[in-house]
Amino acid sequence: MGSPQVHARTAANKLCTGTWAHAASTVTFQRAPGGTLAGGFKPSNTARANLGSPVTVTMPYAYVNGRAVNPPYSPHTAVSTCDFHGSMNKYRYVGGGSGTIVTGNKLTFSWFLKGSKPSSAADRYVFTSQVPQPGSA
Repeated sequence: MGSPQVHARTAANKLCTGTWAHAASTVTFQRAPGGTLAGGFKPSNTARANLGSPVTVTMPYAYVNGRAVNPPYSPHTAVSTCDFHGSMNKYRYVGGGSGTIVTGNKLTFSWFLKGSKPSSAADRYVFTSQVPQPGSA
């Protein structure tokens, strides 16, 4: 199996809104008027070619303002063209306690992709951004 690739990304405007394309994936975020942050993670053509299909996507680590939280995304296995998506509003800190995302929170999500090709490398994709005002797309 090849070495994992790590792709780190921060939105140019530092906000969790809009769409960003990267060598490993396309990431989209929008925040609903009620405050929930929705996001999607779609492997790029290059990643799909390297990993094969199906692909398993997990989120082993997530942070709010630098503090570890239980990741808001459970493992999914699907065809590699899938847009792996989820949402977040409330969260639980690792070790106890909870909170609700608010405008200005800094979120860091770490996705892990594992392909079906026997010799494929796993990819890690880390995305950091700030929670925008509700209703931002």
